[in-house]
Amino acid sequence: MQTSLARADDLKMVAARYSDEIRKRCHEFEQLRHLPQDLADRMARDGLYQVCTPTEYGGLELPPRNYAEIVEQLAEADASAAWCVFIGITSAFLLASSQSEELKELLRRPGVITAGVFAPNGRAKPTTRGGTEGYLVKGRWQWGSGSQNAHWIAGGALVVDDAGAIQRDASGKPEHVSVVFEAGEVEFIDTWNVMGLQGTGSTDYSVNEVFVPASRTVPRFGKRRSDHPVFLFPNFGMLAIGIASVSLGAARATIEDFLEFAGKKVPQGNTRVLAEKQSTQSGIAKAWRGID
Repeated sequence: MQTSLARADDLKMVAARYSDEIRKRCHEFEQLRHLPQDLADRMARDGLYQVCTPTEYGGLELPPRNYAEIVEQLAEADASAAWCVFIGITSAFLLASSQSEELKELLRRPGVITAGVFAPNGRAKPTTRGGTEGYLVKGRWQWGSGSQNAHWIAGGALVVDDAGAIQRDASGKPEHVSVVFEAGEVEFIDTWNVMGLQGTGSTDYSVNEVFVPASRTVPRFGKRRSDHPVFLFPNFGMLAIGIASVSLGAARATIEDFLEFAGKKVPQGNTRVLAEKQSTQSGIAKAWRGID
């Protein structure tokens, strides 16, 4: 059985191979305003979306540091691609927090891609259909990064009664569930017209009176098993790692691009290239120190 370190090294090599393709196709991402499905599917089959999913759930169960390194590596090639991968990683991580056998089987499917917004912008009314307990859900969620590539899309929702009043749990807090929809149940709303991260497809999406069985929901943010070391990290800590890793990778790529430019550019009124100026060297040194 491979050690965690060996699995991480293997996946870094996989990410390196994709980095070359991502660089060549980055303009395609911007035109589509989301990742091409063929690329997302291949990255998923090669394990890039299952970095932190426990092995019991079909994932690689790598430590957060390896997750950060892989996302940063992809971000050096293209920030949008890295952003979508980190969203897939953290979405699967949260779904694995459920004790549901259905969600466990869902995550075990080869090449599965998950995405979603876990803020409770939806409303879920308990109901039963065909003897199956579940929820009738409607809502609209913003910032659905990577959702147009996903096979399963989650949306946070507050539980309401027949009159629409928000239900509260035993501690008096509003009941909150994360509901997992099949991709075909979701309507995408074209709101993603931006300058940066164009290829993330971070558009709005909605559902209207969709029935979802209770077995495809995660109460609040799940109840994680302590025998999985990766679960010692909090949900929002994992999210922060992904955001920081994309930022660091993009910053490294920017500096590298600038260094290439500075070695050729002679500013107007000067005889030396930009790279030979003291202010340039000082600024680059400070920038490198800031990201290392």
